[in-house]
Amino acid sequence: MQVLGSRTALRRITWIASLGALLMCAALPGLASAKSKKKIVGAMYTESNDGSANKLLVFDRYSDGKLKLRDTLSTGGKGGLQPEPGCDPPDHKCPLIDAQNEVVLTPDGKWVFAVNAGSNTIATFSVKPNKVKRVGVTDSKGVFPNSIAVHGNLLYVLNTNSKNIAGFKISNKGKLSPIAGSVQSLTDEHAPLSRQIGFDNTGKVLFVSLLTEGGFDSFPVNSSGVAGKATLQPSASPEPFAFAFSPRNQLLSTEVVNDMDFNQFSNGSSYDVGSDGSLDAISTVPTKGYAACWVVITKDGKKVFMVNTGGPSPYGATVTTYGLSTSGKLTFKSVTPKKDEFTLTDEALSADDKYLYVVSPLTSNPFVMPPPTNLGSKIVTFKVGANGLKRIGETTEQFVPGMSGIAGN
Repeated sequence: MQVLGSRTALRRITWIASLGALLMCAALPGLASAKSKKKIVGAMYTESNDGSANKLLVFDRYSDGKLKLRDTLSTGGKGGLQPEPGCDPPDHKCPLIDAQNEVVLTPDGKWVFAVNAGSNTIATFSVKPNKVKRVGVTDSKGVFPNSIAVHGNLLYVLNTNSKNIAGFKISNKGKLSPIAGSVQSLTDEHAPLSRQIGFDNTGKVLFVSLLTEGGFDSFPVNSSGVAGKATLQPSASPEPFAFAFSPRNQLLSTEVVNDMDFNQFSNGSSYDVGSDGSLDAISTVPTKGYAACWVVITKDGKKVFMVNTGGPSPYGATVTTYGLSTSGKLTFKSVTPKKDEFTLTDEALSADDKYLYVVSPLTSNPFVMPPPTNLGSKIVTFKVGANGLKRIGETTEQFVPGMSGIAGN
């Protein structure tokens, strides 16, 4: 989200290093992470968003929080390269997908789904011990799919450019079958800038965040899995980007507030969710960072982590920790120190909530002279503490700019 800063100001800046040249920096064989003596306890998944041949990247996760690349698999489609807020180079090919939930792992750990935004498809992968395999590629029923939501055997995808959602049933073999009548339009937008789709905990309501409209679309979902028409729900502050649900079904949202001002703090907001999809604001608290866009919640519902994208802001790319009360009230706890990476975006917690993994799709500032020679992608690991996060490492394999989405266990 607002990855490189203001949608207007930064477009006036010369794109020093051509995106085309950057994307030719194919992933190098990896300065493989130092071998961990700890055992493998899970896996994390992300996608390269390569505009010519998108790939799913599979990492082993060790008990000490370290990640090591295990496999790289074709998604059977193309990544999505188009202008994004604050990322509009002369060739109009921003390397990353500006959304939440581009890659999703089902709760039972059996299936991984990933968007092929440049091909208008969804890739399906089966997950078995030590083996991940692509088993299908399905038309998304729209243009530029950028976010996926799963509840039980239902999958819905957000197609941001065609401003619609579409639903599918997931078979026991991972096949996606379109649900008749499930394609629904978003409420009228000034621009195709919807950023996420997600089910509430009941599975009876779908939400879509509308970045430039100051609100969320809510869709009722019937017992057959068919979504009804959208109703616009206003957000507590401008530019809502992503959201997640607490165990008590409260909606927690990142809200950018003002992408035109690099010194403007973003907000985190919480809402009660009605059975009809209505939202009732509970609290709104600054993140103390610029361009807050991604959000996750611990399983016990007591901690919330929101990523501040950073870009050219003097605050840098950081992660804010909040406490969350049973009533849904947010309390600011801490924000991580500014480090070297230019941006931070997608995030995911380990299955035990001990570690937080955050994607850096642009590790260096492309607007400096001379152009950076180390521009690429990586995943940063934080250890979760009582009142915040401690940075403990990062992947050392070399990946092209544009890594998008992250999910795992």
